[in-house]
Amino acid sequence: MKESSGSFTEHSGEESSSGVLESLFESDEEKESSRSASDNDEDGDDDGLLGRAVDVLTRIWDSYDENERFSAAGGDYNNSVMDAPGSFDITNTEGMSTQLIFPEEHADKIDDAASLMHMMNSNSFTGGVYHVADTANMQILADALKDKIENTQWICGYPDRLLIADLGDGYVLSAFGEDQIMETFKNRLSQAYGDSKILYDQELTQ
Repeated sequence: MKESSGSFTEHSGEESSSGVLESLFESDEEKESSRSASDNDEDGDDDGLLGRAVDVLTRIWDSYDENERFSAAGGDYNNSVMDAPGSFDITNTEGMSTQLIFPEEHADKIDDAASLMHMMNSNSFTGGVYHVADTANMQILADALKDKIENTQWICGYPDRLLIADLGDGYVLSAFGEDQIMETFKNRLSQAYGDSKILYDQELTQ
């Protein structure tokens, strides 16, 4: 749960898990279809980032060992996935702002998005991958993401750390959460996308 502009919006803790995240589910067939799309991308070209934002995030999540995984959900209300990343409707700018802490005023700079969130407490981990339509706006969006996350007033737990990375091919990734979860995510990100560039990796102070 977070506070912004004098109002309260569900983002973490019990209210979040019973609200936004509780509605995130999909059939096994849909989940397998999402994973297959990512596998096809990797088989097609190991040197590039092909496919959608959800494929990029799925490649990272699929590299996790079983003991590293946590209860997770991805996507938005209409693109909901259990235990995997999901596509996020970029026309739902309010949802991106409240759930992913995406700077709503920069929504016109992206043409695709995907998310993965901790089921129990989204402040323990929330990650988003965004495809920037014009790569000239990459740093602008990265800075805006950093500012948005840093200036969020958190309730029901404060994230320890934020990470923002340029994955190449117009993809920018943002994530925040608990230290140990973030360290694992950073390691898996580096393994999946060795050419990625970490733009920001820092503690979040209360």
